[in-house]
Amino acid sequence: MLTRGKILEKTAYRSANPAIAPAVMDHSTHVGVYVPQATGICGVAMAGTTIRSRSNHMPTFTQTAATTSQAMLFTRVYAHVPSTVHSLVALLLSVYHPHTFRVLTAEYPRVRLPSIGTELRRQGYRTAFFNASDNRFQREDVFLTGRLDQLEDYRTFRCAGQVFRASDRLWQYLDGAPDACAVKPIVEWAGHGSAPFFGVFWTGQTHFPYVVTGNATAFGVRDPSLNRYLNALRETDRAIGDLLATLERRGVLDSTLVVVVGDHGEAFGQHGHYVHGVDLYEEEVHVPLMLINRRLFHGETDSTLGGMIDVAPTILDLLGATPPAPWQGRSLFDSLRTGRVYLFTSRSKVLFGYLEGNRKFVYDAGSNAAELYDLGKDPAESSNVIGASPGMAQLGRERLATWVQFQRRFLSDVLVPDAR
Repeated sequence: MLTRGKILEKTAYRSANPAIAPAVMDHSTHVGVYVPQATGICGVAMAGTTIRSRSNHMPTFTQTAATTSQAMLFTRVYAHVPSTVHSLVALLLSVYHPHTFRVLTAEYPRVRLPSIGTELRRQGYRTAFFNASDNRFQREDVFLTGRLDQLEDYRTFRCAGQVFRASDRLWQYLDGAPDACAVKPIVEWAGHGSAPFFGVFWTGQTHFPYVVTGNATAFGVRDPSLNRYLNALRETDRAIGDLLATLERRGVLDSTLVVVVGDHGEAFGQHGHYVHGVDLYEEEVHVPLMLINRRLFHGETDSTLGGMIDVAPTILDLLGATPPAPWQGRSLFDSLRTGRVYLFTSRSKVLFGYLEGNRKFVYDAGSNAAELYDLGKDPAESSNVIGASPGMAQLGRERLATWVQFQRRFLSDVLVPDAR
C-alpha cells in the first residue's frame, strides 16, 4: 500500500544511466499530469530561439518554465509514436502501441492491461481525465472508461460561445474549447473530497490548426502556421500556469507531484514535412518532461534516455509503489533500465527506429532504407551516417525485428477485439 503523505527516500545514482533520484519528501500525495498537445522540445526550443533573436517578446513557454527552479527537467524523453492517441496508450498503460495501421483505442479499447489510473485507485486515489478536445475521437472514451473514474471533455466545460470547430465528414470529433476552460472544472474536482487525487489534463489548442482565442502576437517568423502555433502554445502555457497558481492559492501545490510532458512534437518544415506522424525526426518525437514539486526538486536537469512508457512507472516510483508486472516502461530512476527507446509510425510510411546513447537508427520497411544519426554531433539530423558504419544497417534491422516479434507475442495475450 502507498503511505499517504510519504515519498520514499532515494539515494544517488543506481546505475550509470538513471537519473539522480530526489531526496525524501513528506506529504506529496496528489498527482497532476498535464499534457500539452504537439509540444516537443525541438518546437519549444525553436520558438524560444526565434522569439529571443527576432523580437522583444519573452519566450513562449514562460509560465511553465518559471517553475524550473522547483522542477527536474528530463531532456531526452521521446514519444514512441508521434501521435496523441498512441501516446495516450503509452502514458496510461506503460506499453508500446501495436505495430499496426489501426489505433488501439478504436480497435481494442478493452485491452487487458492495468493502467496507472486503476493502480492508484486501488490505493485510494480519486482519478479523472480532462480533455480540452473530444474524448470520442478514436473511441478514447471507451478506452478510458473503467481506467479513470471521471471523464470530462470540452462538451462539459462551462465556456459558452468559445467552442472551436475543426471536425469534418472525414475527421470527426476534432472540436474543442480553449485550454483555459479546463482550469475551473479541474480545480473544482481536485478540491472535492479528502482522498488524494490523480488527474490528467490533455490540452488541445496546440494541435493543428493551432487555435488562438486572444489577440495574436507577431513573433517574427515567416511561416504563419508557426506564428499561430506559438500563440496557441502561449495560451496553453498560461492555462497550465493558471492551474498551478490556483492549486498554490488553495494550499495543495506543495502536496502535489506535477508532471508536464508533451504527447509528441510538431514539424515546421525542418525535413520537408509539417505537422506530425509522418517521420521519426527529433521535431516529431522528442518531447519535454518536467517533474515539479518545490520540496522534491530544485532545478535539476537530467539526460537519462526515456520514453512515454516510462512516465507512469516514474510516478509510482516517486510514490513508493511497485509498478504492475505487465508494464514495459521503467522508472527513470531505475538501475535496470535498458538505455534504449523504440519508435514507430505508419501514417504515410512504415518506419521503425530506436535510440541508444547518442545514436538514432531508423528503418523504412517500404523502401528497405536505413538512416543513422549521431545526435551528439548532429542534433538537427542533417547527415545520415549509415554509410560510414558498416554492419549497422543489418544490426539495426535485426534489433528492430526482435522488438516487433516480442511485441506481437506480448500483445496477442491482451488484445481483446471489440464488437461495436
